[in-house]
Amino acid sequence: EDACAVVKHLAERGLIDERQAFIRGGSAGGYTTLCALAFHDVFRAGASLYGVSDPVALARATHKFEGDYLDWLIGDP
Repeated sequence: EDACAVVKHLAERGLIDERQAFIRGGSAGGYTTLCALAFHDVFRAGASLYGVSDPVALARATHKFEGDYLDWLIGDP
């Protein structure tokens, strides 16, 4: 939702053409990209570079030592 809000904010100020907005991200940014494309009609296109596509599977496969970082990075799945 934050990425979508940025597009609307910039478009309202005439800084971008919101009809041409593109989103790209890697890792957690790739997850943001996938969510933005799947659940919002803001971006014309996007690219998820090695993005998280299944946060539940990632959480299950992540060592407990890194679990808190994962929660911080993409939230609690």
